[in-house]
Parts: sequence; C-alpha cells; structure tokens
Amino acid sequence: MGEISKRTGELGEEAGYRFLERIGWSNGQRGLSIPCNDSTKHIDRETHGIDYLKLYNCPLIQHRLVNAVVSIKATKSAYDKYPNSKFKTFLTELSDICNCYNRSDEKNAALGQFLENPIDSDSIIGVLLWFSNDASEENRDLLKETATANIEGLEDFQFEATYFVDLKRAEFMWEILGHADSNYQSWEFLYIETGLNYREDIKIKSGSLLPVEYINSSIIPLKYSRPGSENLVLYTIDPFNEEDLKKLVGLANKLSGAFAGAIHILFPDYVINGNENNVRKILEYFRDDNLADKVTIGSFKDKLFR
Repeated sequence: MGEISKRTGELGEEAGYRFLERIGWSNGQRGLSIPCNDSTKHIDRETHGIDYLKLYNCPLIQHRLVNAVVSIKATKSAYDKYPNSKFKTFLTELSDICNCYNRSDEKNAALGQFLENPIDSDSIIGVLLWFSNDASEENRDLLKETATANIEGLEDFQFEATYFVDLKRAEFMWEILGHADSNYQSWEFLYIETGLNYREDIKIKSGSLLPVEYINSSIIPLKYSRPGSENLVLYTIDPFNEEDLKKLVGLANKLSGAFAGAIHILFPDYVINGNENNVRKILEYFRDDNLADKVTIGSFKDKLFR
C-alpha cells in the first residue's frame, strides 16, 4: 500500500497537507475559518471551514492570481460502492465555501499580498481531495466513476473550475515525484504553452509548483538539466500500449521543441523485453531520426526485471 494511503486513516487531513506540500503548495493557510456571507442559501450556518487555501501567480495564464480552495475528505474504509451521491454532497459543500470566500474579508486581505505584482484577474478554483485508507482502493479510478455524476444546479457553483483528486491520482503523483527525486537532479514541473502565457519577458517556463490544472492529470511533464542539455520527462498513469505511446511521443516532440537533449516517457508497467519492436515501429512513424535518438521508454516502477 502506498505512502499516502498508509497514513490517511491515522492523520486524515495531515495526509492531504503532505500531498499538497509535495506538489509545491507549501505555506498555504490551514484550517481557515471564514464567516458565512449567504444566510439565504446556507441556512443555520455562521461560518465555513477551508481545509487549505493556496494563492499563487498562475504560470499558465499571465497576470492571473489563483485562489485554490481545498477541501480534504478521508475515510478509513473503502469508498462507497456507488460514490456519486457523496461526491455531489462534497462538491456542493465546496461550492458553498467558495461562494462565501469570494465575498470575504479574508480574500481581500490575501489579494493585498500580491499587489506588487500586476494582476489582471483572479480565479477561485475548488480542489477536492478524497482519500481512502483501504488498500483495495488504491487502483480504483474514482475520477472516472464520478465523471457520470449528474449534478443539479451546477451553473450556481461558485468556482471557475474544480479538480478532484482520489487516492489513485494522489499515489501516482507521490510515486512519480519520488522517482524524479532519485533519477533527475534539480527537476522542475514544465509549464506548457497555453497562448495565455506568451510574453517572453515575464514567462515562467518551469518551477517547483504544480499548477492546479495538472493536479489530477494522467500525464505530468517535468524537465531537468545536465551539463550541455535540458531534458524532458513525461510520466503517465496509464498502462503501456502502442497508441498511447504514439500520442505521447508526439506530445513530447511538441513540448520539447528544440530544447530537449533527451526525452524520457515513463509508464507504470513498461517492460523492455518483448516491446522493443513495438517501440521502434512507433518511432519510425515520425520519420525523424533525431527525435528517435532522443526518446527513451521506461517504467517509473522500481523492478528488477525491466
């Protein structure tokens, strides 16, 4: 059982805090209490609790401040067999919190800390971390299961976007960052070109902070340097198959441009023996010998037989 899931039952919110700090969201506010500013909708409630609040300048959209409002849910038992009902309850609760945070003095005070940097807009992003301490749930894809949830009143939700991280995604992130620490010195998250971070004089191309847009992604891009070159690493949560490899090689080529001296594409289950010709076939598809020489396919799992 993975590192996070071992500690969820014991520490609850502490597991969430450790995860957030691991992705570079350190120095956020923990356990923040804000007054309820909508007594009409939130009957009999005087305050709301924000488990974690992280503000940062968005590297994907220049001059935008992100207010990441995090709700942490943890259970010692398995997830519900049919999780949509509880998932909708959690999202509604998070929406209420974001609604009152948006009207709060706490938000205005937080924004004041960033006035030295030009800000054209700010966004409120809801983040739901929902972990289970049941070992059998580590590979359960709750993100996929809840994608079909029919959420009434979604148009009234008070956040620009929301991101859901289940145990599977948290463990994936935890594992790949440990692998990166062991294999790629001074690595950083790679910030992709979005069309909204185009100004070269203020562009941040990489850093230690994971943008919220990546937090439950199936693909995480990193870069690292070694003498004479900068290099790209793509981690994927999905098992190896030829079609996905073709897409990932194309993505890596697009992301790296001319900067990458080496490109590493890492699956959870790739084994060299028996797959060499499949990889060669995919690389030949791109008809670019320079690209083929850069690409290495591997696994981020620590195995004796690779």
